[in-house]
Amino acid sequence: MLNKILIVTSSYDLTVDYIIEKYGEEHNFFRMNTDKLSEYEVCVHNYNDFWEIKDKYGEIQSNKLKAVYYRKPVLPDLGAYEPHYHNLMAKEILTLIEGIVESCDRRCLSKPSVLKRADNKILQLKLAKEVGFV
Repeated sequence: MLNKILIVTSSYDLTVDYIIEKYGEEHNFFRMNTDKLSEYEVCVHNYNDFWEIKDKYGEIQSNKLKAVYYRKPVLPDLGAYEPHYHNLMAKEILTLIEGIVESCDRRCLSKPSVLKRADNKILQLKLAKEVGFV
């Protein structure tokens, strides 16, 4: 049964607090606060539940996913690690988070790849020319 909505955001996203409070009775949300990534166990498998995420409140598996809301992910504080590792760590963390979202074949609000394309000024100009804005 497809019943959970994964929300990928940060712990201080007040809009998501509101959404969960308002619609929590109607929908089954699993919130992943990327700034607190160490509080989650993320496993990627080579069988039915391709990935699963667990925390002290619950869990979600990709094969039971209804939808994803990729909102405002924020990197965790990397200050405890040597600075020359920060770029590599940030890249790996973003690869994990974006991989989870991009691998979703269900409804997804704001996939990272779509946001990157929308943020690219050259692509925006090309599309604007194609539709007659320029």
